[in-house]
Amino acid sequence: MAPPDPKHLAEPRGLSPAVRYRALIVAAGSLLMIGIAAVVAVALATSGARPGRTPVGSATSAGTALAPPTTAARAAQGQGKEEERLIVNPSFEASVAGWRPIGGAVLERVPTAKEGRWSLRLVGGRESAPVARAGIEHAAVPVAPGAKVNQLYEAVVWVQASKPGTAVQVNVVEYVDGRRFAVDAAGTTLGSTSWRKLEVYHYLHRVGSKLVVEVVAPALGGGASMLVDAVTMEPEAT
Repeated sequence: MAPPDPKHLAEPRGLSPAVRYRALIVAAGSLLMIGIAAVVAVALATSGARPGRTPVGSATSAGTALAPPTTAARAAQGQGKEEERLIVNPSFEASVAGWRPIGGAVLERVPTAKEGRWSLRLVGGRESAPVARAGIEHAAVPVAPGAKVNQLYEAVVWVQASKPGTAVQVNVVEYVDGRRFAVDAAGTTLGSTSWRKLEVYHYLHRVGSKLVVEVVAPALGGGASMLVDAVTMEPEAT
């Protein structure tokens, strides 16, 4: 029997070259797919972040926590409200500055109030006969900066009568060039001696005009009186 050929014994055994080539192609393709998947995962993980901004609630370099955006927004809105206030002495806490009587009314500050400690009392003259159109009015104030035609304003007044059956009217008067140009009013007869809230809405007619709030008792007897407090006037949000 002939001995085995040494060359034959030394020849490597295993997969054929064609099979090995296909295996390499498959392995390379798998590695490529894994790499693509990793890149996509990283992109998705970082897509929601905004460069250059510190996340809400995280600490700054000084170690203080940042306030949520809603807190800052509310603070800004609060500051805007103060700037938009048109009635500078709404509750008569220190004086009657900014207000003057209408008709034969006598103005007195009294320590009875709807808001704070003081209110303004209207007394219909010193005689017993009713006084026609006794009331108060606030000094004319310019409309809010940037206000346009048809801007809506709301005036709110709290009143209290000394006697049931007292009629009261609240006016928002728009002045143009120093003259009464437009008026919106709300009136009622007070059926009790409790505090009553009155609201008046007025659409602005002219840019650059001025507004006045009036509180009037059309027929206030000499022995009767009416308290006025918590007067506000502000532009409605658009």
